[in-house]
Amino acid sequence: MVKLSAHRLDMQDARIDQAELRDFSFSKNAPAISVGVLALDISTGNVFEVALNADITSITISNPSPTGKACKFDLIFTADGTARTVTWPASVQWADGGTAPSLTSANGRKDILTFYSSDAGTNWYGKLFMASAGAVGGSVVSATTLVRSTRTGNTILGASDKSTLIDITSGTFTQTFTAAATLGSGWFCYIKNSGTGDVTLDPNASETIDGLTSYVMYPGESRLVLCDGSGFTTIVQSPFSRTILSTLNPFYTPPGYSTFSGLLWGGGGGGGKYGSADITVGGGGGGACVPFFLTSTQMGVSQIITIGSGGSASIGGAGGVGGTSSVGSLVSAYGGGGGGASSTNSYAGGGGGVMSAGASGSVSGGGIGGGPSISASNLTNGVGLSGANGMTTTTDTTHSEWGGAGGGTNGAGTSRGPGNSVYGGAGGAGCSSLGEGGSGGTSKFGGNGGGAQVPVQVLMVPFREEAEGQPRRGQPLVLAVPVSVPFGGLRNYFLASVAKNGIFKTCLLQNKKQFPLLMF
Repeated sequence: MVKLSAHRLDMQDARIDQAELRDFSFSKNAPAISVGVLALDISTGNVFEVALNADITSITISNPSPTGKACKFDLIFTADGTARTVTWPASVQWADGGTAPSLTSANGRKDILTFYSSDAGTNWYGKLFMASAGAVGGSVVSATTLVRSTRTGNTILGASDKSTLIDITSGTFTQTFTAAATLGSGWFCYIKNSGTGDVTLDPNASETIDGLTSYVMYPGESRLVLCDGSGFTTIVQSPFSRTILSTLNPFYTPPGYSTFSGLLWGGGGGGGKYGSADITVGGGGGGACVPFFLTSTQMGVSQIITIGSGGSASIGGAGGVGGTSSVGSLVSAYGGGGGGASSTNSYAGGGGGVMSAGASGSVSGGGIGGGPSISASNLTNGVGLSGANGMTTTTDTTHSEWGGAGGGTNGAGTSRGPGNSVYGGAGGAGCSSLGEGGSGGTSKFGGNGGGAQVPVQVLMVPFREEAEGQPRRGQPLVLAVPVSVPFGGLRNYFLASVAKNGIFKTCLLQNKKQFPLLMF
């Protein structure tokens, strides 16, 4: 029997053969969740759109097609921003490994599921057709809109943070998590430490992340955080980069890395100092730079990273040797030797090496660079990871590639420029017996050497200009000059601006002898 009315054709489960349908639609219903129960009545339509605003503890599916005929319906869940649990009937058999799909909790996002039965509902075969992330042909694709949320302190991560980039722009704090069971399997987010502080990831109670109860995310690092309903795992998206300027005890090794690499610098040697005007003192040698590549097994759970300090300041004597920097007992970068200083002309300190510190300068010669050592009779420039020797009487400036450079000045009273280094620390300037100082050496990646300060005396002298031999006197001036300039009385000194061939030069004159000036 067929029932026909103005708006309805009721076939009474009868068959339509060889029909062509155009411009048709499916009936859609919007059943509500009532006390945890969701009732789906296929006789009212084959599409159900449900506001997922509560946990579902029971689903009933009624009025499927009779045995021998196929039946299909679609179920659309709209999330309300809170993670919800759904208990599916035992009759539902899931595709893709037989596991129920994870549902989105992002507010307003939809999950579309489709179900099929050919045995009057004894078995329903279900599949996630389209997730909130977007889907094509029944396969979930990662087209999720990733929302960025900036943080400067802890806000517990919850269901609403799913598919969110948590960008920590500053601060050192502990980031906490909602319980994994509440977040549910399939919850994920990205965490990025784009600030300069250390951020500790700490799941709820005794739950773990990457098998640990907590660990530190260092600056620059970003991770994909995945929840399986009982704990968390992460995948490193970008590695950390951290500059350590003082001893760190301990440095905790973060999970997710196979190797760790970096550059380690030793401390520079202190320069010499002596009170006499006509004594040469040496500059300190630069500290070594040592590259390292360590496996996660070698690093272990943690290591003490020691940062060597610069050589101690001299008080009327040789400078101190620079401190050794190290990563546990695995890698060491040794400091530079101190510059020599005594009542006799002294030499500069040697640069640090990978195996030993640079030797301090002395009255007998420049300090030998740290090992792998090169002897005093060898080339004085550092080779490979060797430190450069401090300057000797006959050698000029000594340089290095990875090791520390030698300090400036030799023991013969002559001012020579301090050494430079590509990666290691540069040499410090010394002070010659002629009252000459200068700037320290330079390093492309390491620290530059310190400059030398020349002892000065303050004099009040008359001023005159001498233009092509025609002197003109002016008012007396107070000025600072090297202590090496002999003082013979005011009448014998003039601060002069001497012109020759139209070029002026300011100097201190005594009986037409010129002496250098520091400032006036």
